[in-house]
Amino acid sequence: MEQLCDECSKPYLEKLAAKPIDQFVSGSAVASVFVEQRFGKSTFYVQFGRFASDGRDMYVSRMVMDEQLEDIAKVAAMARKFIRGQKPLRLVSRG
Repeated sequence: MEQLCDECSKPYLEKLAAKPIDQFVSGSAVASVFVEQRFGKSTFYVQFGRFASDGRDMYVSRMVMDEQLEDIAKVAAMARKFIRGQKPLRLVSRG
């Protein structure tokens, strides 16, 4: 569950967040691609956002401005192309 820090206002998760397998950037827009592998099947998830600063550090905010929507569309297309290029996970038989 995502929450906002009372001190710095950055979002955080109650448990460690997964690391993206790849990221795509256009302008300040970013698409982070995650994969979950279960029972021989890969499921891809994409998180969209923009690079932002709190005055000290850079982070990815999920809130994007309307003028960034064109860049979001570009990173969405990049992420889709990447995901479509992934080979399916093959199970190895033990026999």
